[in-house]
Amino acid sequence: MTALPLHGLRVVELGRTCMAAYCARLLADAGADVVKVEPPVGDPSRRRGPFPNDTPHPERSGLFLLVNVNKRGVCLDVEQQEGLRAFHGLLKWAQVLVTDLPRPEARRLGLAWRVLHRSYPHLLVTSVTYFGGSGPYRDYHANDHVVYNMGGLAYATPGIPDHVDDPGREPPLRPSTPISEFIAGAAGATATLLALLATRRDRQGRYIEVSAQEAVASLLFRDIVAYSYLRLVTGRRPVQVAVQPNALMPCKDGYILLAVPYDHMWQRFVGLLGDPEWAQWDLFKDSLHRAANWDALYPLLLDWTMRFTGEEIMHMTQGIGIPCFRSFRVAEVVESAHERERGYFWELPVEGNRDAKVPGSPFIMSGTPFQLRRSPPRLGQHNHEVLG
Repeated sequence: MTALPLHGLRVVELGRTCMAAYCARLLADAGADVVKVEPPVGDPSRRRGPFPNDTPHPERSGLFLLVNVNKRGVCLDVEQQEGLRAFHGLLKWAQVLVTDLPRPEARRLGLAWRVLHRSYPHLLVTSVTYFGGSGPYRDYHANDHVVYNMGGLAYATPGIPDHVDDPGREPPLRPSTPISEFIAGAAGATATLLALLATRRDRQGRYIEVSAQEAVASLLFRDIVAYSYLRLVTGRRPVQVAVQPNALMPCKDGYILLAVPYDHMWQRFVGLLGDPEWAQWDLFKDSLHRAANWDALYPLLLDWTMRFTGEEIMHMTQGIGIPCFRSFRVAEVVESAHERERGYFWELPVEGNRDAKVPGSPFIMSGTPFQLRRSPPRLGQHNHEVLG
């Protein structure tokens, strides 16, 4: 089998959050030899779950499994001289260090960039923290929830075409996953790959610092431009969508995203509905009028969508070239025949429990397909192998 793209790259991971763990996992998936360093009590994600039967166990945390596949793992107490000495031994071996330690802690341990660069001039250091290494917030304590809000994404949710009726009274929203940490980790992995290109030219180490807050804010391109151009705060507030139908609508067994943005699609769509008389009204004669009169159009369409399941609507509309699809529940994503054929989910054996599915790679490389090569490490599993 052809070697994976990052085969031979040596990476050490030292962190406490999904930021460093996910960054390093992406490198590991691409073939890097990643050694994860955990404290004696284990990585915090081992205690976060979810757990089978809601019974906490350090080797069965779903979150730990997700962000630590394809890695080796060692247990070191870097707060003690012996552990810190062993960690420096790893840095001599490594080409990349991925860390999310806050700046004050990194300085206290002698792991600040300037110190590391003097000792290991070859080393590429990727530091993924909540606010980056500069600016007035650089040493603030935070977590995913804090950064998701300070990045602006919570207050911008829900966005067009959804809204809340009273943004001043209804709270900002967040998803059920630590999205800011995963976005920051992905940004860190991308930056690491770019820096490796430069490092391989001149053999000099580099320092990369990623701000999770900025990684979140980078997703708000429309909102930021709207504010800077017009002082307009988009999202959350009621707003007229430019074209309709383009909305999430109830159906017989859930919700369907009904998207009929163009007039030629509208003609095919009303044919599917049986050419009802109201489709000829001037109120709905083009996409702009349909948007302006959405309050009148919505109940007419709802009468139709509630007669069918999401699957039925999807097949009917896709059959005439209209981009509509069901809103999937998590179970439907996991059991999707589409994802099964593409091999997206990897099955991990879990001690004392049935196998767990975790997301694999969201892209496929023809010559070097990513795969599950190694289960997540047990606590201290590779101490002897790595440290001797």
